[in-house]
Amino acid sequence: MEWPRSGKVPPGLQCRRSWATSSEISSTHQKLSETLDENFKKFHKEIIHELEKKTELDVKYMNATLKRYHAEHRSKLNSLEKSHTELKKIRRKSQGRNARKGDVTTLLMPKEKDGRLYGEDDDTKARGWFPSSYAMSLEENAKESVSMPTPSPAPVRSDSNCGPV
Repeated sequence: MEWPRSGKVPPGLQCRRSWATSSEISSTHQKLSETLDENFKKFHKEIIHELEKKTELDVKYMNATLKRYHAEHRSKLNSLEKSHTELKKIRRKSQGRNARKGDVTTLLMPKEKDGRLYGEDDDTKARGWFPSSYAMSLEENAKESVSMPTPSPAPVRSDSNCGPV
């Protein structure tokens, strides 16, 4: 078909060209839209996959941290319970070690150290340090001193007049 020399396109041909161009633009737009949707879906899947992996690693880390915390907590609790048990034992022992006036204690170390003496209660056999002000020397009975040989310097006996052993 030949165009008129005036440069104008005949109206019927102009419509067909517009429709063809429009159709081509629409087709290209549709292809671009589909490609964009595919790329977006692919990108979305990759992002979701990476996030799931990171979340999985975070969960593993948090579980391991929680286990470590529980193990440390259990260890500290056990240690505290042992210390509490030991403290109870010490308290029970110390309750039996309270000397009363008239108790007899054998000195195991006759020399005083820092105002304290070390001895053993003759009845309970409890040993420990006690203030020297709580003790006084027993005077041997005259009959015992005549019938028994002279005792060696250690052990020395004392009579508590008050306070713990």
